[in-house]
Amino acid sequence: MRPIPVLVSTVATLLVSAFVLAVPAQGDLVRDGTHQDLCFVSTIDFDAVTAGLSADLAECEESPVIEFDHGSVSLPDPGESIILFIDAVEGAQSHTLEVARGLDGEVAASQDGEVNGSLAVKRLLRTEQLSLASEQGSEFVESGSFGVGGSVGTQSTTPTDGSNPAKCAMEPAPYSLLGVASYRTWTWYYLPAGQPSNLSQSNVINRISAAANTWINFQNSCAISVAPAYLYQSYAGTTGGSGGIAQDQNGKLSCSTKPNVSNVGWVNYGNISALAATCNWAPLGGNDISTTTFNSYYPWRDAASTSGCSGGYDYQAVATHELGHAFGLAHVADTSHQVMKVHPAGGYCDMTARKLGRGDIRGLRHIYGYRP
Repeated sequence: MRPIPVLVSTVATLLVSAFVLAVPAQGDLVRDGTHQDLCFVSTIDFDAVTAGLSADLAECEESPVIEFDHGSVSLPDPGESIILFIDAVEGAQSHTLEVARGLDGEVAASQDGEVNGSLAVKRLLRTEQLSLASEQGSEFVESGSFGVGGSVGTQSTTPTDGSNPAKCAMEPAPYSLLGVASYRTWTWYYLPAGQPSNLSQSNVINRISAAANTWINFQNSCAISVAPAYLYQSYAGTTGGSGGIAQDQNGKLSCSTKPNVSNVGWVNYGNISALAATCNWAPLGGNDISTTTFNSYYPWRDAASTSGCSGGYDYQAVATHELGHAFGLAHVADTSHQVMKVHPAGGYCDMTARKLGRGDIRGLRHIYGYRP
């Protein structure tokens, strides 16, 4: 009679082993496309986001993180999208990472133009639309006016601030769109925690406000006069805590915690290529909340003046680029010399991004139009 307990013990061991195999341990990294109990997995590789895996993720109520080569983005709610822009110092590569989820919960992810996941959701990805938007921005020739709001002009002009002539050229004047307008008023908070000690809090706040007004009022290098955009800003004060762009244990930037309000702040990411980053949380096709973080490892200047710079990245110039992302624009080629070129700064004391180029104007006007 003694063998029976042994048999029972063996069966029990097999059942327990089967359960462990079927449910990956919390924190396991899916690298082989396995679709077993993905809702219990905390991190999923971008390469594993297949159409089949997307269907399995549709049932998840938890939020696994999609890990890309250069950052990570959490799984958004159904019908929403999260997009992370990592803007690098000159000579390094900037990155655009996005995860979108259809109303049925299926998932697609995009890394610098490479798209994986649900075929249906792929068509809703904002980054999937960028190449088309850029092409339209390059090929469309202004007819002389841009609606009632004023003329963008039919001739190239010489930049008034010494920028490269391509910034004001009639062609290509490119822009890349993320979606449709959602903001009428961009309400934002400043997060002073981690601000470099050589900077003034009031100066930084003023530089952010000035950067927003550059877009709203189409302040540009090309002597183009147009009515303000149908877009406003409202500074709501300072707040505690950190922004929504953290750094994981591998040193990658992570857009994983949605803040309650749009904000601008600081994190010391250390000696990595990221100069600044912006993350947008949004219903598919628009913007809802944005967070922008500057890397305090690098030296910055917060002066209003464009003269007398002795070193450091110009905060207002880089902020203007980052707010372009917050307002719905993506990158265009560095050779275009627009504010939204891939690299927001060409080095210390580069202030050319304080003023818009022709393509920048066209892009924002495409999204927001002009004030009634």
